[in-house]
Amino acid sequence: CYTLWSAAGSVVPYAWVLATLGTLTFWNPSFSIVLLLVLAVPLAAFGGWHWAARITEHPAGRAIGAGAWALSPVLLGSLDAGRLPTVIVVIALPWLLIAASRARESWSWAGSASLLAGVVLACAPALIPAAIVLLIVGACTSPRGLSKVFSIALVPLALFAPLALHAIRTGRPLDMLLDPGLSPAFTPGNPWHLMNGIPEFGLHGRAP
Repeated sequence: CYTLWSAAGSVVPYAWVLATLGTLTFWNPSFSIVLLLVLAVPLAAFGGWHWAARITEHPAGRAIGAGAWALSPVLLGSLDAGRLPTVIVVIALPWLLIAASRARESWSWAGSASLLAGVVLACAPALIPAAIVLLIVGACTSPRGLSKVFSIALVPLALFAPLALHAIRTGRPLDMLLDPGLSPAFTPGNPWHLMNGIPEFGLHGRAP
């Protein structure tokens, strides 16, 4: 755990996510990663079910939503390729959407949304532009809860401030949008694959 939190002192926000995960099983930090990968599909289904519950009250509709989210090509492809950041995003995103949609109701929801936004953006910095747009839209549609909506940005700002300063200082500001971790080589999917939510050629990167 000491090594993990020492690494968290770097400018990379994703290091904080890994340090937190490792602390959950402090006696064997890597065990939490293994556990997360093993439980990724049911955890994604659980989150998808609760998010679908905000859209439909019909149990069948919730089950379809949960199944579609848990068996999405993005999650299955990430598990196959070992892309831990994307796995974390898929698991956390439904809870972020739920918390963000209720952030104007209370500070507890706003705080939860801020923490979850920090996790999701640390794992997928490419989503930062979309998150900024959604934050502005949320602020415009919730004038009475403006302070709560803007508070969602606090944790992401705290996590990304060192990286943003470093990127600006080195003259490479777009580096803060790069995905964390190692990026294994892959063959980009053709338009048909992309339309079906599969980013790689073949079945999650395995050529037919």
